[in-house]
This record gives sequence, structure tokens and C-alpha cells, in this order.
Amino acid sequence: MRAAFGQRRKTLGNALRGVLDADAIRVCGIDPRLRAERLAPADFVRLAQQFVAVRAASVL
Repeated sequence: MRAAFGQRRKTLGNALRGVLDADAIRVCGIDPRLRAERLAPADFVRLAQQFVAVRAASVL
């Protein structure tokens, strides 16, 4: 969440670059062109779960 809101005028794809790529955001059912303030709390839960999954896959 800090990355998403840290640069308010950026889209999620740009704000989360280096954390989740656009494809990983799309897997959550979220358009990476949206801004963080447009997301519901449940969207952030899905992004967090995707982040954990991506990190776990990169460790293996």
C-alpha cells in the first residue's frame, strides 16, 4: 500500500514497478492503469496475495 499511495498521481503499474509487474496486477483482476485511490480494500488484499505468491515463486 505504501508503494501504491507513495506517488499519488501515478498509475498502479508505474507505482508498483519493481514490486509487481503489470501482468501480475492483471492476474488480480485489476487494471494497472488505475490509480490507488480507485481500489477497494479487497483489491489491496488480492495485490498483497499476488505479491506473496510472486516472491515465493522467485525464491524457489
